[in-house]
Amino acid sequence: MIDAFASFSPVEVASLAINFGLLLIVALAFNLQWTNAGVPNLACSVSILIGGMTVSAITTRITFFMVQLAGVELLPFVSDHDWVFNNEYNVRTVADGFLRTRPDLCVALLAFSLAVSLLLGAGLGWALSRFTFRLKATHLMIVLLPLATVLQFLSRVLVAVSGGSLGVYVPDLLAFYQGDRVVLLAILTLSVGLLVLALTRALFRSQYGRFRREVGYGGSWAEGEGCDVAPLRRNIFVFGSAVMAVTGTLLSFTYSYVNPANYQVPFWTYWTILAVSIGGIGSYAGTFLGAVFVVLLRHVAFIYRDELSGLIFFPQAFLLNVLLGALIPISMMLRSLVLRREKPQEIHGMKALSAHVIRFENAHERTGLPPSRCSSPHPPSSSIQ
Repeated sequence: MIDAFASFSPVEVASLAINFGLLLIVALAFNLQWTNAGVPNLACSVSILIGGMTVSAITTRITFFMVQLAGVELLPFVSDHDWVFNNEYNVRTVADGFLRTRPDLCVALLAFSLAVSLLLGAGLGWALSRFTFRLKATHLMIVLLPLATVLQFLSRVLVAVSGGSLGVYVPDLLAFYQGDRVVLLAILTLSVGLLVLALTRALFRSQYGRFRREVGYGGSWAEGEGCDVAPLRRNIFVFGSAVMAVTGTLLSFTYSYVNPANYQVPFWTYWTILAVSIGGIGSYAGTFLGAVFVVLLRHVAFIYRDELSGLIFFPQAFLLNVLLGALIPISMMLRSLVLRREKPQEIHGMKALSAHVIRFENAHERTGLPPSRCSSPHPPSSSIQ
């Protein structure tokens, strides 16, 4: 097994880092939604698809219009037919004759794509939560899984958005870089992944983290206190969906190509579930380790596919799917396999907050007014250490 990693070239290491970074972003957002919203988002591939179509439908068209305004001649791209079949020539012309000498424009378009995908992903998360959060978690999972498949199928019909079943190429916004673009993409993807990890860690350790965690575990205590848990669940779901959309944007720039087939539900949903479950549900560090495990597992299975084919009775192409189908239930049933279990956390300021709530309730009891526990004012900032 060591031989599979000893002869790695820098490009291969960078490709492995890109796969890890993409999976880490999705797994962290999935874990956050599962733990703090109580919803395993089985439609996460739709959020990733939104990020990819942001590049194909918006960024690519804006780039084409800017190039035409600069005097560069492109083939027609207005109709669906021209958009698909003239796309390769137009993208090559844009990269070679325009973007290669304009690094500032490339960075601006990249930042624009990430920002728009965040907004569209958040909008998708809000829409899904708005119309489906009335269901219980089990029923919600049943609805989200086929919904993801249906939305992905509909995206193939929208040729002007996704390029249909043939897909479309997208401008290479790293064309200005003279070195190997895979290394730069790896640095970008890992940077975004580590940023999401830092944000997730901050959310898990925030002073209201316990309350959100209780909402994620069913919200029975919060609902018993009279709290409206729906907005809290919705906010977490929206945030996670927005983060997942960034993955689709990064994936489109990695391939310089967008096709709905790259955003399949089994790949982006089930491998994410394996990374989260084997890393430890509710543990951001465990999610990091789970993503490492999944990426290495897929790489080792690919390297030794010929050796393993003699040990299995089914076609070699099904090897990863069989491994995935076996490891998910095993990791969920055997808790001893979890790489890092969720640990109780001491949240700063929670004691002061609890004492303030108790004083507030006692004041209501003395006055005879009905207490409103969820609308109690927050304690002064000086009381929270």
